Amino acid sequence: MRRLLSLTAAVILALAAGAVPVIAQDSFPTKPLRMLVPFPPGGVVDLLARLIAPRMGDGLKQTVLVDNRPGANGNIASEIVAKSQPDGYTLLFAQVSNLAVNPAIYKNVPFDPIKDMAPVGLVAATPQIMVVSTAAKLQTIAEVMAAVKARPGEVTFASSGNGSMTHMGLELMQLSAGIKFLHIPYKGAAPAAIDVIGGRADLFMAAAPSVNGHMRSGKLKAIAVTSAKRMADLPDVPTLAESGFPGFETTNWFAVMGRAGTPATIIARLNAVLNTALLDADVKAKIASEGGEVLGGPPENLAKQLATDLAKWQRVVKEADLKLE
Repeated sequence: MRRLLSLTAAVILALAAGAVPVIAQDSFPTKPLRMLVPFPPGGVVDLLARLIAPRMGDGLKQTVLVDNRPGANGNIASEIVAKSQPDGYTLLFAQVSNLAVNPAIYKNVPFDPIKDMAPVGLVAATPQIMVVSTAAKLQTIAEVMAAVKARPGEVTFASSGNGSMTHMGLELMQLSAGIKFLHIPYKGAAPAAIDVIGGRADLFMAAAPSVNGHMRSGKLKAIAVTSAKRMADLPDVPTLAESGFPGFETTNWFAVMGRAGTPATIIARLNAVLNTALLDADVKAKIASEGGEVLGGPPENLAKQLATDLAKWQRVVKEADLKLE
C-alpha cells in the first residue's frame, strides 16, 4: 500500500510539474515585454516599432517597451534577443539587413537568425528609391547609366553604411549590369541624403521614409525604384528592372522576432496580436503614407522570406567578394 501511495504521489507530482509550463503559456504575458530596436531613435525601424508596440501591448494587456540598442549594424540588439530566455518577453523589431544581410557579410556574427531566433511575423515592406539632387547634372536613370559607363568608378553612390540595404542594392546593381560606382558609406540615411542634396555625392538609394520628406520639399528627385512594379505614389518613376537591370528587385522588409525555443502557443499569441495591430486604420495609413505595404500573416511567411533573402544576399556577398569585420 505504501508503495502504491508513493507511486501515486510521484505520478501526481510529475503531472503537476508538466502542467506548469502549460499554465504559464496560457497566462502569458504576466509582465511587460521588451521590444529591442537595433538602431537609434528617429529612424524608420524605430518609428515602425513605436507604431506597433503599443498596439501589441493593447492586445496583450501588458506594456511593450521599446528598447533602442544600436551598434554593430544591428548585431548588438540581435545578439541580446538570440541569447535571451525563450519565454516571449524579449522581442526584436528588425529589418532584412539585420537578419539576412549581416550573417552573410560579417565574418563573425554572434547569432544565427535561423537557429537562435523564432519568427513572430512580418510587419511591412518598403521599396528603395534612387534619388538625386534636383540641382545635380544627372537627372534621370539613363543619364546615370551613361555617366557610370563612360567614367567607371567615378560616379559617387552614397549609402547608409557598409552592409546596409542601400549598400547591398548598389552591389546587386553593379553585378547585374557590370558597372562600377564609387561607394561612399555614411553612418545612416540622414547624412547620406544631406550630402546628395549638397552635391557632395551624386546619388543615393534608400527606403522611402528616409527620402520622402526631401522629395516633398523639392530637394531630392526620384529617378528609379527597386520594386518589381512602379510605386502607386510615383507612377512616372521607372523601376530598375525596366532601366537596364533585368529582374532587379530589393525590398526592405520589417519583422518581429523572438528567441528560438519559445513555446508555440506564445509565438501564436504574439503573432495574433501583431496581425491585429496591423489591421489598425492608423497603422495602415501611416505605413501607406511612407510608401510601405502592410504584410502580416503567419510566422511561416517570415521564415520563408528570411530563408529566401539569406540565400540571395549570401550569393551577392560571395560574387562581390564582400566581408566586414
